[in-house]
Amino acid sequence: MPRFVVLRHEKEGGAHFDLMLENQGVLLTFSFAALPSAGASCERIFDHRLEYLDIEGELGEQKGRVRRVERGTFDLLALDDEALHVHLRGERLSGGFRLVKQAGDAWVLDAE
Repeated sequence: MPRFVVLRHEKEGGAHFDLMLENQGVLLTFSFAALPSAGASCERIFDHRLEYLDIEGELGEQKGRVRRVERGTFDLLALDDEALHVHLRGERLSGGFRLVKQAGDAWVLDAE
């Protein structure tokens, strides 16, 4: 069963939250200004290595520090260039969610 994680990424200039979803050997990554929640906007950023599912602390190379705030498993229900539909099983994030592409790299998270 694929896994997901939400990391609080702190670095010089501020902090954000990364939702990372395991898919085909990488982590599909979405960056949120605050904890992911229904109706929140986010940005699709580059895929991360699977090691980020378990990493916490300093990242090195001036990349800041991460702290895991959520983890769990999920079912991938649908995926294409315009939307990602998942059923998450975490402590805070649980249930059906859809990430829908907006303009540019912007996406929005909708709960079902």
